[in-house]
Amino acid sequence: MPLLRGNARGETALAGIAGTDLGPLIAAPLRWHQETIGVLLASHNAGEAAFSQTDAEWLASLADYVAIAVRNAREFRQRS
Repeated sequence: MPLLRGNARGETALAGIAGTDLGPLIAAPLRWHQETIGVLLASHNAGEAAFSQTDAEWLASLADYVAIAVRNAREFRQRS
């Protein structure tokens, strides 16, 4: 289930990576067979509109495909 935050200004580590203050934030876990292998994050700039439930559903669907791609890349790397 994606996490929605209306304001991520307190997330200093993420702001440091992004190079700017963050506004609304959305995060979806990358899950593969009951294991979390990462997190897909998206943020708007500070002061922009919050993400909607539709956005959360879309990001969750994208996270499913990203998890498959990450798992496939790991498998390929192990076999090479």
